[in-house]
Amino acid sequence: MSADHGPAPMQKRSFIDPHNIVYATIILLISLDVLQYRDDEQGGVTLPEFLFLTIGPLVMVAVAHSFAGAIEIQVRQRRRLTGADFRHLGVTVLQYASVAVIPSLLAIGFTAAGQKTIIAASITEILGLISLLLWGYYAGWASGRGQFGRIGNALLYGFVGLVIILLELTVSH
Repeated sequence: MSADHGPAPMQKRSFIDPHNIVYATIILLISLDVLQYRDDEQGGVTLPEFLFLTIGPLVMVAVAHSFAGAIEIQVRQRRRLTGADFRHLGVTVLQYASVAVIPSLLAIGFTAAGQKTIIAASITEILGLISLLLWGYYAGWASGRGQFGRIGNALLYGFVGLVIILLELTVSH
């Protein structure tokens, strides 16, 4: 395989786990849709509501994911949890919650500037879809695809993210 088409070399474990970050991004995008619906229905969203409804679902899913991970270790691997297991599960929670940093900072900034907090949701939705496109491109690169394959992969990831959001909108409205 050529350097352009071969898979990327495996990296050591890092804080960035694509599975958790992409999953959290999709959860965040759905939460933002709920916030926008709430804004339309109630005529506004306060900063505490914004923060609670963006960070809350991510932390809840992260804790549920970590809880299931702990059970999986004990049942499938038939062993007790170690300190390393607890650290890994804690990092998982941080990975999910980290996705809420940008929308939270945007919301705080818009609130401080006297603007509507919900503007942060609209901007974050665009950034979230762009991030899914970039993750798709990165996944294409990491799996050794050529330039056209990477772009195709990016478009597919972005499209799937958009479909998930549209399905959520259909179900919730």
